[in-house]
Amino acid sequence: MSKFYESSKSTRSKKVLLRKGEQKNDQYWKSSEGVAVCPICKNVLFKKEWHHSDSKVLGKDFFSKKEFEKKEHHFKQCPACKMIKEGLYEGEISIKDVPVNHKDEVLKTIKAFAERGKKRDPQSRIIRIRKDRNSFNITTTENQMAVRIAKYLHKTFKKSQLSISHSKEPYEVSRVELVFMK
Repeated sequence: MSKFYESSKSTRSKKVLLRKGEQKNDQYWKSSEGVAVCPICKNVLFKKEWHHSDSKVLGKDFFSKKEFEKKEHHFKQCPACKMIKEGLYEGEISIKDVPVNHKDEVLKTIKAFAERGKKRDPQSRIIRIRKDRNSFNITTTENQMAVRIAKYLHKTFKKSQLSISHSKEPYEVSRVELVFMK
């Protein structure tokens, strides 16, 4: 046997630490039996993934089908609704020095981008958009979503400066700052 094989055989795998308040059978662990429905947003946990209630995976009129009544189902709050309720976020975007003539356009762009993201993944949502005199502060449920929104705005509005920072594990929070140049 080679030394490489022996050393890899003797190494142990590391345990993944759970985030604060996370149960072992939460989103990324073992899924409970049947179908889970979020009582707030009506998204459906099916085959270990969250789907929109009108998703093609589930089929049309999923809730009205007799099959749904036959299947074991229960109510469980989805991770995005849970984050919103607890005031948590994974992405934060600070947009500063927004020109007055572009303020409405920036806001429409953010909302449209978020709507497209939510159609792809029901867990990608904007939690809050806070407006100040010449700035915006946006929090999102997904850290990648915050980065994508900021990169899209940076590409759209050339006279801007972008900085991205990621926090260390286990928090996985991305903070993005976009400053418009005068």
